[in-house]
Amino acid sequence: MHGDPAFGLSFWCGTCPLLFRRLETARGKLPLESVRDRLTGTLDDADEGGVLDAFGALLPEGEYLPVLLRVESRFVAPGKEGDRFSGEQVDTWGVDQFWGLPDSFRSSPRGRARPAPRTAPACPPCRPGPVRTGPDHNDGMTEGITWLAAPQAIAYGGYSVLLTRGVDEEELVSRLAGAVCSGRRVLRPLGELTGEDLIEALEDEYGDYPEEAAVRIGRDGDWVFAVLYGLWQGEFESMEPVSRDGAHVFHLEFEEENGKPVPPWFHYFHDERLLCGFNLHLDRSWGSAGVAGDPEVAPALQEALAVAGLPDENLPAEDTHRTSLEVLERHFGLSLPRDRVLGEPLSSVVLEIA
Repeated sequence: MHGDPAFGLSFWCGTCPLLFRRLETARGKLPLESVRDRLTGTLDDADEGGVLDAFGALLPEGEYLPVLLRVESRFVAPGKEGDRFSGEQVDTWGVDQFWGLPDSFRSSPRGRARPAPRTAPACPPCRPGPVRTGPDHNDGMTEGITWLAAPQAIAYGGYSVLLTRGVDEEELVSRLAGAVCSGRRVLRPLGELTGEDLIEALEDEYGDYPEEAAVRIGRDGDWVFAVLYGLWQGEFESMEPVSRDGAHVFHLEFEEENGKPVPPWFHYFHDERLLCGFNLHLDRSWGSAGVAGDPEVAPALQEALAVAGLPDENLPAEDTHRTSLEVLERHFGLSLPRDRVLGEPLSSVVLEIA
């Protein structure tokens, strides 16, 4: 103020917090009374009435370019037209391929750009067909994936499921352990357990809130599936590495008890590349209401969703979730045996912190 510092901000070294303090100079005030009347209306010139001289006292010495702007305020609802986070930020930074969320200058360096092939690889056989919706549809279903839309379909906290082709059970577990982003994991086999038995074993061994993730592995025809338990939320930055060497990996994930709340997600990877992905609530407040991915794969899935009437802003999120799963089930021929996942013992492994 008047050439003297008014506030002090210490440097942060990583162990001590930032220190912000008001200096003695800040006890004074700027003489703005002379320009107050000029600021009640519009200015024809940036320096009209001594405005620049008055406010220039706030700025450190340097060169500045005053610009007159006209600003008109308007109401913008989150996720609707004009919202910066689903509009300008997406246009500027794009959408993260894995999370389906807008990128930013903080997250963009972690992206691993890969050149797209001339043609997209053939995905597993699809079974297109009519899509039926309704709160009671498929409640008794034991195959497919639509049953995942039920509350706590697999366990408290939500579900994280991989359906794969081109990789066997043992290799799938090994690749999952290598994809954990919080550090190296050691595979600890527990034998064949039900989901309830595995959760109980984790709590007995590691406490009520285990930091370890665990996986149950099974095979259903051509599909090898993995169901995650324990602390799987946020443990995997991307399932891209799991899809190496020609494997097809379909990842379905829903942090059901996350208070934000977080929508369910779907991603399809092949040869360490995202072919398509979207959030199953198709909610623009999470960055995009459409399918992102390979230009030869994503549009076909987007069209299948459109045939099913999605996105539909008037449809409850639970029904959108269910219908999206049904579209994926039919479009890619996905299948996850409900009775085996919920009731039968399956090979179980803890991804133990090394």
